[in-house]
Amino acid sequence: MPLLKKICLLYGIIFITKMFASCCNCEDTTAELRYTDDSILVNNLDNSGREPVLARSEGVVKTAYGIQLQILSIEVARQNNWGFSAANAYSCRCGPSVTYSPRDSITGIEIISVTPFDDLPAGSDITGRFMTAGSTTFGPIANFLSTASPSLIYSVDQPRQTSFLLMQPPVTAGIYQFEIRLQLSDGRILSRQTIPIKLT
Repeated sequence: MPLLKKICLLYGIIFITKMFASCCNCEDTTAELRYTDDSILVNNLDNSGREPVLARSEGVVKTAYGIQLQILSIEVARQNNWGFSAANAYSCRCGPSVTYSPRDSITGIEIISVTPFDDLPAGSDITGRFMTAGSTTFGPIANFLSTASPSLIYSVDQPRQTSFLLMQPPVTAGIYQFEIRLQLSDGRILSRQTIPIKLT
């Protein structure tokens, strides 16, 4: 009888182990990577509808103008962590196989008017006339800076995106062009100009 109990116990342990392993088949390797922001893209936006959309070539009502910013990043370093996480295993949760942390951060942003803007000459900083409108934030530009360099999971292939809405439009309708400049903590500046657009 004791032998039968031992055999039953052994089979029970094997069964539970297989069931547990199928539930928590976590990878033994997690990659911790670093990324850096490499370039930016900008587009004119039309905010006259329920949500901002890319502006058409014929122009935008000046009270509904915005700029879409896309930040493109690249991988710069990799470190593999080999091993088994007991915490993840016992909770039947697998952590992400790849995580990215920023090598440097975005420390400043300027929105420059390439063309004259009311009584301001071309080249003037008009950042204060815009508000940031991300997927979860709306407010002053400082809100953008506080979330501009996040940790990422799985991939850096998708650009990070946010919008800036012009809250104080020019008095005079006309053709306008803007430039966004991002200052990085390593001293680099990423900049890009919008296509000239008619604000009516």
